[in-house]
Amino acid sequence: MNEKSKKNKDIGLRIKKIRKSQNKTLEEFGKLFSPPASKSIVSRWESGKSIPSVERLQKLSQIAKCSIDDILYGTLKENILMLVNAILSYSKYEEDSLENKLVNVGNSTLRISEVDFFIGLFNNDTFERPPEHLRGLINDNRRKEYQEWKKGTLDKNGFSKKGIEYIVNVSEDIAKAKDIKAYEHEELLDIILGEEKRHFEDMRYTNESLRDSVLFGLDDLIDNIDTFVSVYNNKTKEWVQLNNEIDYSYYESIKNFLWETYSEFLSLYGGYEE
Repeated sequence: MNEKSKKNKDIGLRIKKIRKSQNKTLEEFGKLFSPPASKSIVSRWESGKSIPSVERLQKLSQIAKCSIDDILYGTLKENILMLVNAILSYSKYEEDSLENKLVNVGNSTLRISEVDFFIGLFNNDTFERPPEHLRGLINDNRRKEYQEWKKGTLDKNGFSKKGIEYIVNVSEDIAKAKDIKAYEHEELLDIILGEEKRHFEDMRYTNESLRDSVLFGLDDLIDNIDTFVSVYNNKTKEWVQLNNEIDYSYYESIKNFLWETYSEFLSLYGGYEE
């Protein structure tokens, strides 16, 4: 089946879902349009053999209380879930030389290395911690209990159910805020992979993570400005001031300001979580 045929078939399935939600037969559903659509025309829509006109698509969107894009391309959440599952369903590559090979995901492409990293996160199931009584298991009986618990957190393909739900929901929120459309797979993949990386680095959307992100940024900034005026000598184990046009007192005043900001931030919001 070519791409166009598949797309038309998907549209047909969505139209059929709309009809079923209205509890209408093919004939009854056709009468909702002006002029009415015959039973055979509705059947052709649902089978993907033809696509409704713009006027009838507008009527369909009114009936279903959704956008025309939702009918033609599916909802934002459906497309994000499709992309996540498409990545997770990709079979592992066998040769290291294929690391940078591009693979099709939706209407876009990803490098195998990105796919492999994504799959690894969901295989490791880092989205759900076991209950307290199942941590630090020692004997076989409790190990079996742990395995039963873990099995319940995974889908039929062995991937984290909570992880998939988390990535889909947070990616949908961000895509909506950016006004990204369901068919803009390149942009959606950027969001999905970005949220996966954020989660993998333990940067959640919480007050604690926001605070830690600021502290990380200040740490990096304080470290980075040192490289403008000095380098570390591995032999002498000392920092050596560079001969450049930077006034050292100017550098010192900026660094003192950053340290004061850092200290003030700690006093107001506390430090990293242990």
